[in-house]
Amino acid sequence: MSDAGADPSRKPPKGKQFQTLRGMRDILPEAAAVYRRVEQEFWQTAARHGFQEIRTPVLEPTELFTRTVGESSDIVNKEMYTFLDRSDHSVTLRPEGTAAVARAFLEHGLTSWPQPVKLAYVANMYRYERPQSGRYREHEQFGLESFGSADPATDAHVIQVVWQVFKSLGLKDVTVQVNSVGGEESRQAMRKLIVDTLGPVKTELSEDAQRQLEDNPLRVLDSKDPEMQPFVESVPPLVDQLIPADRDHLTAVLEFLDQAGIDYELNPHLVRGLDYYTGTVFEFRAGDDSQSTLAAGGRYDHLLKQLGGPQTPAVGVGCGVDRIVELVQSAGGATANQATQALIVQLGDEAKQVAFDLIGQLTGAGISAMTATDQEGIRAQLKQADKLGVPMALIIGQKEVLDKSVIIRDMVSGMQETVPLKQTVEEIKSRLPGEVRTERAER
Repeated sequence: MSDAGADPSRKPPKGKQFQTLRGMRDILPEAAAVYRRVEQEFWQTAARHGFQEIRTPVLEPTELFTRTVGESSDIVNKEMYTFLDRSDHSVTLRPEGTAAVARAFLEHGLTSWPQPVKLAYVANMYRYERPQSGRYREHEQFGLESFGSADPATDAHVIQVVWQVFKSLGLKDVTVQVNSVGGEESRQAMRKLIVDTLGPVKTELSEDAQRQLEDNPLRVLDSKDPEMQPFVESVPPLVDQLIPADRDHLTAVLEFLDQAGIDYELNPHLVRGLDYYTGTVFEFRAGDDSQSTLAAGGRYDHLLKQLGGPQTPAVGVGCGVDRIVELVQSAGGATANQATQALIVQLGDEAKQVAFDLIGQLTGAGISAMTATDQEGIRAQLKQADKLGVPMALIIGQKEVLDKSVIIRDMVSGMQETVPLKQTVEEIKSRLPGEVRTERAER
């Protein structure tokens, strides 16, 4: 579709209340705190493993995705937000991260960097698909891409980073499903196996599966349709079709995962729905089926060559932040350190000036603090502190201004204590939970 006919002066009908588009969502402060926590764990873990941040545009040439993801894929056929810009160029809102990062890798000459080049990103993706829990048309993803190493240890390393992120977030019962779709010789045998198995029952398959059986048989096994699962499971294990070199690579990956103590399952029917995958493929799941997938990735050794670059081995993973956040929220985690820890109650203009200075000291020391400047009277300000769930209120009245002191009120017990103003910051830090103090010190 084109935006050439859009009228920027057009106004909504009088009285109309705007709402988000279907599949889009607003992230309000409480949830945003969890998103921030998840992102922090990802960045910290990725950095410890030597990954560097990269940012790519949200708009890319449409051909970047049709050439790499696959013209017969659901993403290209059904889900991409594609339109003509004002210069009649076909552009697409980024539906996935790997192709964009690979394009940037080649465009900016990262092939000359010491290999492997390890890149990480957090970005929004756009797919026009049916919205459901944890799956939106605009969704956030964090990803890792490692270019330049064909070593099986690199596959295991990418898996290990994501595994550590999930562990640091306190996520339990997460397993890794692993398989291999091999190189071209192995995939030829796999495609023949799938056609020979499902061809006789083709008319019983879904319309999508019938089309995929003709265009790309491997993609049939990536179906999320529950009615297709018996057909998927009827296909003999794909690993039996691997040539020796591909089988050895997969075996080595599994040995590295064993060494790292990572729980995994060999899933002989696991494939990925994007054309560029070769060799190892994997998914992180928080349940028993593909609908519970939190992250997925694999090896894509020919993608850069498809984009006009040199033959470059590579492996990567994309993680759905929205689903991860839902799991963290359901576990009640990752929010305690985001709350306001102190609210300053002040009476009079002089007290307000002292409070303003104290806010700077507290926040500069890593303590979350605020004032109730729009409220008059101690009672109203303390009531606001109670509504916000603030654990401590710092009261500054005329007497405290003269004495250069502060009253610290415990909002849970109601106990109060007067301390010298110059000792307030250290006193507040001493009353914070130990884990919060430690985290603040590390920042």
